Amino acid sequence: MKKWLIVSIFLGSIQNVNAGLVWETPIGTVGLPFQATEALVGYDAVVKQSVAGLSLPVWTDPKGYFAIQAGAVAPWATNGPTIEPYVAGGLDMLRIIPTLNQYKSAHVNVFGRWVSSQGKAGAGVSFSYSFAMPVVPQSPTPVAP
Repeated sequence: MKKWLIVSIFLGSIQNVNAGLVWETPIGTVGLPFQATEALVGYDAVVKQSVAGLSLPVWTDPKGYFAIQAGAVAPWATNGPTIEPYVAGGLDMLRIIPTLNQYKSAHVNVFGRWVSSQGKAGAGVSFSYSFAMPVVPQSPTPVAP
């Protein structure tokens, strides 16, 4: 009963649905914004291995500073094609540095992943980024009187 009450409060707080995959809520943006896909590189300090992959911000705070991301990574310098789940929490550095805020995002993250080849969890630091420039509307051409 308690679980359904929490779900109904959450669903009742949804203000705007964007393409059925992103919801603006009082606690931030929740969903799968595919247009915000980020490339990532990182280092797993537990397994001592570099990783690279893609992630999506599944939750972003209302001001856009912090994000929780989910994605997939593959370790570097391995012989087989291993794709592993990735979960991270990070700070968007472009929101802090005002001269760079025209870019989409650049997160410094702390992440966790499941290392399937070794049967254990890994954790480390990663940098995820999306440098797609936002569309800037063109000003209308002035007409001579």
